[in-house]
This record gives sequence, C-alpha cells and structure tokens, in this order.
Amino acid sequence: MKMIVLQRIIWMQTLWLVMALTYNLMSWWQIEQDQPALSPTNPVAAFFVVAMIALPVIWSGLVAKFRYYLHLNWLFILLTGGAVYTHVISYLHDDGLSSYSSITSWILAFLINLFGVVAGLLGTWQVFRLDYIDDKTTKNTHSNKE
Repeated sequence: MKMIVLQRIIWMQTLWLVMALTYNLMSWWQIEQDQPALSPTNPVAAFFVVAMIALPVIWSGLVAKFRYYLHLNWLFILLTGGAVYTHVISYLHDDGLSSYSSITSWILAFLINLFGVVAGLLGTWQVFRLDYIDDKTTKNTHSNKE
C-alpha cells in the first residue's frame, strides 16, 4: 500500500515537471513571437534547471532507490520553494507583477511551484516512512520474535 502511495506522489512530481516545462516552453515561445515572456525568469535556463533537478528525483523514486530519492527530493523542494518565494516577493512589490505578462501567468507560475513544493514534501515524508521508520519497526519486530 505504501509503495502505491509513493508511486502516486512520483506521478504528482511528474505532473509538476510537465507543467513547469510546459510553462517555460510557452514563455520561450512568447519571446520567439516577439511577445513578453510569461515571467521574468529566463525560460531556457529554467527549463534546463527544472529538468536537471526533477528527472533524477523522479527516476530514483521509480527505481526505488529510497535514500537517493530522499536526498534528491530536498533539492526538488528547494527549487520549487525558491520559485514560490520569488513569485510571492514579486507580488508584494508595487511593480513586481509588471515583469509578468499577466496576472494569470503569475498565478500559474505560483500554483505550479506550490504544487511542486507539496509533491516534494509528500515524497520526502513517504520515503522517510518507508525507508527509515518502517525499516526500524520491522527490525524491532524481528528482533523481538527471536
């Protein structure tokens, strides 16, 4: 059951990856069409950073390399959390939203990254439970039976 939960969380992270990459591709396309980017973030750089962080996290979760997933997941949370922070700061400044193509593009950027933070936290907690808490509980149960 717990592996099924982990698989669902990995699918959530994969969904975040698809949304983040799509957002950055759309922003890049806007620039190519001589229109303003969706956000102040360089879409090409963001595309590669997102892929470089998220793909190993998702891969390690799929092949059940829990310790790698747990550690890589913190990078995932930092990436998405940093983006959420950046978007919030932009919103709080008087002219911050002027660097976004619209309020809708700001909302999408914020929600996509907030979703990433939630998926990252859920993944970290689930793997921690599977690899550390349940492992210790299993060892204690086996040693008590002997």
